[in-house]
Amino acid sequence: MIFRKSDYSETQEDPKIAGILKSAKDFARKISPDDWKDKVDEIYKDLTVVLCDNNRSCKRLENGKLCDVKVPAGAAAYKFFASSDSRSYKTTQGIAICSQASNHIITHEVLHAFSSNSGKTENGGGYIKIGSRYTEFDGRGNIVTTTSADLNEAITDALASRANGRVGPGANAGYASQVIVADLLMGEKVENNAFIQDVYFGKSKKFAEDFDKTLKTSKVKFSDYLQSFRILGSEEDTQKSDELLKGAVEYNLRKAATSEEIDKVYAFQQKVIHIYKDGGLYTNFMEAEDIARMESLLKFADKMQKQCKSNLVAQKFANKQAVKDF
Repeated sequence: MIFRKSDYSETQEDPKIAGILKSAKDFARKISPDDWKDKVDEIYKDLTVVLCDNNRSCKRLENGKLCDVKVPAGAAAYKFFASSDSRSYKTTQGIAICSQASNHIITHEVLHAFSSNSGKTENGGGYIKIGSRYTEFDGRGNIVTTTSADLNEAITDALASRANGRVGPGANAGYASQVIVADLLMGEKVENNAFIQDVYFGKSKKFAEDFDKTLKTSKVKFSDYLQSFRILGSEEDTQKSDELLKGAVEYNLRKAATSEEIDKVYAFQQKVIHIYKDGGLYTNFMEAEDIARMESLLKFADKMQKQCKSNLVAQKFANKQAVKDF
């Protein structure tokens, strides 16, 4: 890591921030696929950390040029590319941090960096992937497509909380509605987690296909969410996001192989939904209609838990009958 002042001159390492970044790096290595762990180490080694002054203004280097920017209001930190090679799309990561940035915010921004990947495409263009957000460029550097932007923020914020031993969004999270989807989809265990490893660090296809194949009740496709609708959007998007919440609950309950596993998954889902329903960890971000949505989701989870346990009993009986008939 290279620590710099807001004028981009080198400065001494800040022990507190360095400790948070090291902890986030260790967490990213723990949850990433085996073939990504060395990449996390490389990003950490080359990371540019800009310490901003009190007026929340700093400078960053982008495509080899120095320019003035401001940290987004309320963020106190943000991620940027310290440098970028337009020929190979090779990038060097950086984060800018104000003195008042919380542990959660710093962890969130550096997780963006640790989940970044870039390279060339067959059409002579390139891509930059940050977590689940995938942006493809043509041969002239124009953006061809960008997908999964809000899902990427959701997973990153959920993971920042998990890295700090909590569940739920950070203080004043502007995308709390998205974070609950990520929390429910990833479930309780984040290490060796198929959702995180495939959707956040991979290309999303494998998990999306399994999700779509597993659902029998919820009327949503994860592949559609990756491509077409946002959680915060039109009324139609809201209806789809409600189905996605149900799908997240249904998917993990149906993937549980025993009655005990079903109960454990269900208990965690209840915990997550109640955290959001009761106003979050730090701030009352839920409107009355959102609380009603959470209450509806609790009822759906209860119904789905009973159905999955009933299915297990029926399957065991069918297996015994098959053995008897044989």
